[in-house]
Order: sequence, then structure tokens, then C-alpha cells
Amino acid sequence: MKQINLNANKTSFQICTREGIKTYNINEILFIRHGSSSDHSGREREFDEYKIRIPINRLGQFRTYAVRFYYGKNSWFISENVCELFSMHIPILP
Repeated sequence: MKQINLNANKTSFQICTREGIKTYNINEILFIRHGSSSDHSGREREFDEYKIRIPINRLGQFRTYAVRFYYGKNSWFISENVCELFSMHIPILP
């Protein structure tokens, strides 16, 4: 899981990479579930899970990723392998 910075109105997020900070627009966000999981220290953490759709070109194609908001950490995390996301040159759409 990689931490992201989701903006307040949930229309875009930023993620830190080796090349610097990348910004991605969010086309759609969908609440999936509320749950809990334990972290590496064994501490239970409550979270809300969402699916987000990120446009990848002007033709309407997108990728879908799962993100979680952890209440105890007050932080957002993207749960899929984000290597593909880092390598894509996604234009910031208006």
C-alpha cells in the first residue's frame, strides 16, 4: 500500500514517486465498504474502502484502483500495485 494525498473534494490525488510528485484526476469515486484490518504491529485499524476511476487518455479510457481511508492514521492509501500507475504518462484533464 502506498500513501496518497486526496484533495478535499475527491476530484484528484497526488502520489510521491522517485521522479517527484505526480497528480492524477479522479473520474469517479464509489464507496465499497467499511471494515477493519490489523497492521504490522497487530493493532486493529478501521477503514473505509473506495474504488476510484482514473482517466488515462482523452478517448475516455480509464483504470480502476482501490483506495482506503484509515481513521486512526487520518490518511489515504492506494492498495493495488502502483508501478503501472507510475509508468503511465497520464495527462491532467480539465
